[in-house]
This record gives sequence, structure tokens and C-alpha cells, in this order.
Amino acid sequence: MKRRVLTALTLMPLLAHAQTFSRDAWIADFEQLKTLLATNYPNLEWHAKRGVDLPDNVARARAALERAQSDEEVHGIFERFLARLGDAHLSIEWDANPPDPADDASLPDCVRFGFRDDPDTRAIASHLEGYHDISPTGATIGAGFVTVGDQLVGVLRVPSFVPSRTQCEQYLREQGPKPAATGLAPYEEAIGTGVSRLWLAEIEERLRQLGARKPAALLVDVAGNGGGKQLAITLSRMLGGDDVRAPALAFVREPVRAQELANRAQQLADLTRKATRPERDYVATVLLPLQAAARAARDSCDLSPLWRGVPVPCTNLVSGPFFAGGLVDREVPDAWLGRPWSSELSATAEYGPHARAWTGRVIVLVDDGSASATELFAAMLQDAHAALIIGAPTLGAGCGWTMGQYESSRILDRSRARVMIPDCARLRADGSNEIDGIQPDVLIGFRRADTARQRAQRLATALPGVLVR
Repeated sequence: MKRRVLTALTLMPLLAHAQTFSRDAWIADFEQLKTLLATNYPNLEWHAKRGVDLPDNVARARAALERAQSDEEVHGIFERFLARLGDAHLSIEWDANPPDPADDASLPDCVRFGFRDDPDTRAIASHLEGYHDISPTGATIGAGFVTVGDQLVGVLRVPSFVPSRTQCEQYLREQGPKPAATGLAPYEEAIGTGVSRLWLAEIEERLRQLGARKPAALLVDVAGNGGGKQLAITLSRMLGGDDVRAPALAFVREPVRAQELANRAQQLADLTRKATRPERDYVATVLLPLQAAARAARDSCDLSPLWRGVPVPCTNLVSGPFFAGGLVDREVPDAWLGRPWSSELSATAEYGPHARAWTGRVIVLVDDGSASATELFAAMLQDAHAALIIGAPTLGAGCGWTMGQYESSRILDRSRARVMIPDCARLRADGSNEIDGIQPDVLIGFRRADTARQRAQRLATALPGVLVR
């Protein structure tokens, strides 16, 4: 008798679950997802252009939905549908409102604001035979030397373009701001700026140490670096000088973006109203095309026919004075970096002036874990012919968010799932979309199953040929 009762009790949740599963509701959410991607996603046109079979992707998902028997099955169908587009910034969250660590006052501030001390498990160059580490204890940025044949090579290891928790805690101990009475955001922003400057100072110190030995080349190891902040832009300029330009961005034509561009234009106009004539002239080169782009962004383009394999006569992207890191493709002149309007033009202006810190040869090592801001770093140097890129093709994450990750997301009506949609496309000098990843100038056959020793051996085999190029 007990066994029969137990069986009945265990079946009750399954029966209740079956009664709540609604295929029609999920199909409606799927149609809404397609519409969102056709109107708000910046890379759908590029996927069609590069040969992604969008109608087949839709057909496979719809057929799977017709067979699905549970919400869990449908979750997997939606996730695979998005994954087949190959965009690391495009995803779905089934909990639309997860807790934000920044709201938990019991956590240390550095933890609340996302700074972490993750172990560096993806470095390659530091495993080369004969590598001599010169990094001080507790360093976030690694450095060392290795001899290749009769040539000394300096190694700079950048595991992430996000400062570490150690750096955050150092900053708070030495000069950290006090929490602002106006709210949490200004305090978090002040910490972010200060810690970023500390990160750049550590980079400059490592480059000074390496440069003192006058190596034949600098090998920048960004293998496994998943990206991070605009620090990638500043570092590329420090290594490549004035020839390095930030790549162009394109945004989706939709009401929220149109209003954001109009607000930025108005903010720039207000901030420069009392500026000097040279400053106003400088900003005017950006302000007028920005105002034009705000108007153009109101003219939407529905890409829904692409799901059926039908070409569209328009583009859902708007161009303008849009570049990675701001509205200019190079840094604001040093003399104006402290002006109230400078941060409106350049997100890296808050870091202050940073002169070129390396004038020798630069080699950048990437792999399939190099993504997002790391791809931006490699692309800027490659497009400017300021560095030789070696290793394996990068992940292909492309551009992420310029208005905020959650601000650019959308909620599906029935499941209340949150669709994380990137809000920008980043374009290479040749017009290609950076979501294709960075193709190295010299390929090294790293395998996903390789150990650290094997990856170092493959690098060691390639380096003599790289140095004579």
C-alpha cells in the first residue's frame, strides 16, 4: 500500500507539469523571438550574407517545438536556435530578473562590482621552455622573457581586459572614493575609472621592465582572454601609436537607439555651449553627423523575410560617427581630455593621457578563447599593420553592448524569458563584421584538448619562423 501511495505522489508533479506545458504559448514566444531578431539584432544581415541557412534554422526549431513535451525541452530548442547563429553575445536567460550582486551590501565592494581574481589557466607563452618570469608577486599583468634561437623575446601576459579584484582592493586601500550620497552608480563608476587607471599603470610598468632589456620583439599573450572593458582600445594605441584607429560601429534602426543618439547630440551641444571656439569646431565635426544619424535611426527596416530566405531591400543598420569606444576613431587630444565633453566623445578619455609605450616589434598570440574586447584589440593592431597576429582563429564574439546589457535586452511575453541581444556591430577596415573572428596572420594548430605543455610546444615550433617574417 505504501509503495502505491508513494508512486502516486511521485507522479503528481509530473501530471501537474504536463498540464501546465503549453506548446502554443511557446510557439508564440518563438515567433516573437524571430521578430525581435529581425528588428533589434544588428548581425542578422551578416549571418545571411555569410551563408547561414536561416530558413533551415527556423524549420528545425519549429519541428522540434511540435515534438516537445516539456518546458525543459523547449529551453534547449531556443538555446540551440540562438547558438546556431554563432554569436557569443546572443543568449536567453530563463530567469529574467536574477539578483544583482551590486545590490548586496553585505558583499565587499570589489565583489559587488564584478572584480574577480580568477586563476590564469589559459596562458601559453609562460609555459615555453626557458621562460624567465619577471612579474612581481600578486601581479595581475604578467611579464617575462624567453630566448628563441639567439633572439630575446619579451612576453606580456594579459589574461583579461577587466582589472582584478586585487587591483580593486589596492585602489580602495590607497585612494578609493567614499560612497556617494547620490547613489550607488557614481561610486561604482568612480571605482571603475580608478581601477582601470591602476591596470594601465601596471601595463606601463611591465612594458618599461621589458623594454629595458631591448628584446627583438614583444609577444603579447591574450590567449583565453574573454574580453572586458575599453582598456583594450587604450592598450592597442599604447603598442601601435597614432596609426591605430578604433573600428567603425553600426547600430540598429529602432526608436530606443534614435532617442539615445538624439540625447547624446543634445548633451554634446549643451556641454560645448561655453567651450572655446577650437573646441566647438572640433566637436562640430561629430555633432552634425550625429544629429543626422539620430534622424536616420527612426527609419526602421524589418528583416523578417530573411527567415524565409527572401532578400530585403533595406538595411536595419545606421552608420554615423560611431566607433569602438565613442564618437571618434582616435583619442581626444591630450589638452582636452579633462573637458566635460571629452567623455561624450571617447569612453577612454576617463583614463587620462597614455602615450605610446612600445616602439619595437609587436606579436599578438590569440586562440579560440580570445573574444570580444580581445578581438577588438587584435583587430585594431592587425588593421593598422602594427602587429603580427599568430595562433588560432578567435571566438567571434564581435560587438556587445553600448547602451547596457540589460537595457538592450527584451522580454518574451509568455515565458517572461529575457533575450540578451547585442546592440552594435563592429566593422573591420575591409568592411567585414568582427563577429567572424580574427584570422591570424600565422596559424598555429592549437587543439581544444591540448595541455598547456602541448600548446607551448606548438608555439615554440612556430616562433622561429614568426621572428624572421
